[in-house]
Amino acid sequence: MKKVAAIDIGTNSTRFMVVSQGRNGLVRVVEQGGEITRLGESLYDSGKLKPIAQTRTLKAIKQTLRKIKQQNVQAIELFATSAVREAKNGKSFANKVKKETGLPVNILSGQTEAKRAYEGITASLPYQIKNPITLDIGGGSTEIVYQDSKQKLKKVSFKLGAVRLHEMTLKDREKGRNYCKKAIQKNCSKRMFKGKNFIGAGGTLTTLSAMHQKLKVYNHKKIHNSKLTTKQIETLFHKIHYLSLAERKKIPGLPPKRADIIIAGTAILLMLLQQTGAKQIRVSDRGILYGSCLNLFKKSK
Repeated sequence: MKKVAAIDIGTNSTRFMVVSQGRNGLVRVVEQGGEITRLGESLYDSGKLKPIAQTRTLKAIKQTLRKIKQQNVQAIELFATSAVREAKNGKSFANKVKKETGLPVNILSGQTEAKRAYEGITASLPYQIKNPITLDIGGGSTEIVYQDSKQKLKKVSFKLGAVRLHEMTLKDREKGRNYCKKAIQKNCSKRMFKGKNFIGAGGTLTTLSAMHQKLKVYNHKKIHNSKLTTKQIETLFHKIHYLSLAERKKIPGLPPKRADIIIAGTAILLMLLQQTGAKQIRVSDRGILYGSCLNLFKKSK
């Protein structure tokens, strides 16, 4: 049996997944987890990763590696997305991680990030869904992937994420709203989504599913492959929009450390659904980590 692991150094969180593959080719998630480290804190004002954000993220990476190594994995990949990709000192941080852990950090392009998320989402569904279009709302960017009329994979990545929008709206709510609206109008259309099945991954979507189901403890089986209608998401948005941060932290299914950015993440999702005319979205809790582990198995063949 082969076993691999991937660590996602994201804008909002540092997450990991360990996946095994038997001789029959059957793939199974052995362990997954993570914590909110907010590496992208204040990035969109300064253009740099803050020292304190680097410190807490590096600490989380080291703790995660200790946990992963207990699983006796054959391969590990550390990869970084939007925050490290955009920050002026992103490469410097990646070098620091390599120096202190002995492992290189693969800084993914937006296109590669989109492709891996698509591969992870579509491969983890319990059955083949026709004409899938995948969405991954991260902390700093959003990725959408679909097949065009010639069955060619189209990958879209744009600078709009829950942390980015949250920090923009704190400074100027109207400016943040307009930025979000323009980004979605530029990158999304009803034509893209027509006749396709919408599937989404990322913390915003899995959290909304947990909130809708009022889950006190995260449950993969209840969240993965669940569905949310646009009306249900609208209801959740109106509920959280008028609550204080302290009140939001008490909502079942909403991790307290995500309570500050959930409004921004939900606003992105809702505006995107309204722009495209989608009536519902299926939720996946696999995405880019699962896609990255599958990629490691391919490399080892």
